[in-house]
Amino acid sequence: MIPHQNALYRAANIGDVGQVQKLIKERSADSEVLKRFVNAKRLDNGNTALHAAVLNNDPEIVELLMGAGADPDIRNGAGQTVLHYVDDLYKKIKRMEYPEDITQAYKNFLGVLKALFRPTKYISGASWNGLEIILEYLEKDQLQGGSINFVEGDSSLLAKAAWAHKGNIVNRLLKLIEVPITEKEIGAILDSVREGVHNAGELLRSLLTHSKTEFTREQLNRALFMVIIRTSGDDAKDLVNLLIEKKVILMKNLLIITPPCIGLYIMVRLLR
Repeated sequence: MIPHQNALYRAANIGDVGQVQKLIKERSADSEVLKRFVNAKRLDNGNTALHAAVLNNDPEIVELLMGAGADPDIRNGAGQTVLHYVDDLYKKIKRMEYPEDITQAYKNFLGVLKALFRPTKYISGASWNGLEIILEYLEKDQLQGGSINFVEGDSSLLAKAAWAHKGNIVNRLLKLIEVPITEKEIGAILDSVREGVHNAGELLRSLLTHSKTEFTREQLNRALFMVIIRTSGDDAKDLVNLLIEKKVILMKNLLIITPPCIGLYIMVRLLR
């Protein structure tokens, strides 16, 4: 017996499905006891049985543990949830470090993600690279199940991605989020654009096109200001069209600082 490991962790770590089932069944009469047992941490590194199963790319055991009440948001001693390992897992599969063939390894990987995202698709704790992988599967609708949980701690993943200047992730999240985004999230995205994120035009377009939010006049005017200082040419004209469609009320000071070609275009569009 390896010190610091409980029986469930040992069974999950060696891929013993029968033993995992047996241990869960023995405690199934009391849901609270079962939940504590399933989420118990190793004393040395804080990993749970779910951490072990995910690291082993074992969808069957991940499914069993999730069904028994395993919490994918639990952090180990290094502060990492199971989804922190998605990027590492994906790289190991590409390097063919698992015993099964690569096709089966990818199938198992998808099975692990599906199991983790039932009934709610938790994506908290993933690294940025890992999150890109998860979003790719979400976009292909390969992770059917419950609603997506984009909240992480006391903030939203969308706001955190914007503050970290992860423009590609912000774009993809905007297309997936099915509810109006908050004023804080809008502010974070506009701040990111103001600070010079490289795909400012695309970010603004996603915000205006895919968000289910009804924007305030102040927010739309601020977005127009970002268009003026961060985009040019056809990109700027397309964004101005989007803003005008949303009935933006232009402020005089914005027109004063607008480059002549864009200013003329705005005036022509407004007079139509």
